[in-house]
Amino acid sequence: ERIDKLESIGFQWEINKTDAWNEEWKAVFERLMAYKDQYGHVNVPKSYNDGVASPKLGSWVNTQRKQYNKGILSQERIDKLESIGLKWRFNAKERGDANLDDETWQNSFQRLETYKKEYRDTNVPANF
Repeated sequence: ERIDKLESIGFQWEINKTDAWNEEWKAVFERLMAYKDQYGHVNVPKSYNDGVASPKLGSWVNTQRKQYNKGILSQERIDKLESIGLKWRFNAKERGDANLDDETWQNSFQRLETYKKEYRDTNVPANF
């Protein structure tokens, strides 16, 4: 009788972990799109934390890249990430190992100007 009552309201006896993982992935993907809206790109530094406890956005993006490189990231997720401009690999210039190109430099300069307007200095913390 109790089982019947529970089932009558749609109680699930088993939780589909795949659904939960998909929902979490979608939620973090939404955070990545918010990052893109703020910074104009999705090349999130591995150490970047958007203030959400888990997972850290930078670590999550790094994990997506690792899964892609191992060939275990689904095509659907690859397509979604590529649709918003995620790059799977970087050359030295893109990693900051060489001189920045003009567009990247201009974007960084604009972010510095914005920081200065808000904090009245250009002493940007390394973890900002």
